[in-house]
Amino acid sequence: MCESKFRKSFIILEFTFSIYPLKKGQIEFLILLENLAYGKARFIKSKIGDTSLIANIHESLKAAPNFINKLRNEVEKASKDGNLPCLIHMDFNKISKKSFSSNKILEDSYDWNRVKKILEENLNWKGQKDKLLHTSCDIESCKDYTQFIQFKNMETLIIPLSALEMSIAVNMKSISRQDAIKELKNKSGFRSTPPSESKIMEDLINL
Repeated sequence: MCESKFRKSFIILEFTFSIYPLKKGQIEFLILLENLAYGKARFIKSKIGDTSLIANIHESLKAAPNFINKLRNEVEKASKDGNLPCLIHMDFNKISKKSFSSNKILEDSYDWNRVKKILEENLNWKGQKDKLLHTSCDIESCKDYTQFIQFKNMETLIIPLSALEMSIAVNMKSISRQDAIKELKNKSGFRSTPPSESKIMEDLINL
């Protein structure tokens, strides 16, 4: 018990006086990682809203000891060297002006395809060009599939997030309704059998 309290105090001092002090956004990201890896933030009191989704992810990770142990090692390492990305909030309503009178993507809207082109030209970003949502994630369809099956079996109240994101994007004129329907039909994991990308997760768990 004393050792645990000492460890907690030591970590707090590390956060405060580290040669790699965490910036705003990095602290929030570390809190998120610790909730995923340990079920709660270990050394910083935090409230991140409805944690049911994060708790479900944590329980899933616990089912793969090899994976969660590696995640915990990386979280521990990142908390010491400060090598963490920042979580930021972007208000797309402020970024772009829109008219909700038609389904047309307007010139001053936050157009997903236009943003991808800017990233490619200026940052040499490479993603799945034929995919609209989460273009840099190879296992997005696995998340879709698990959320869809849980929702279909009435095991959760959470509507699959990709469906919500697509609906919001159409409403905000970031993509067209036709493109959103095509994406959900052809690229999402909303299906009755696991997507082929599941093998990526299976290989990772079995490492």
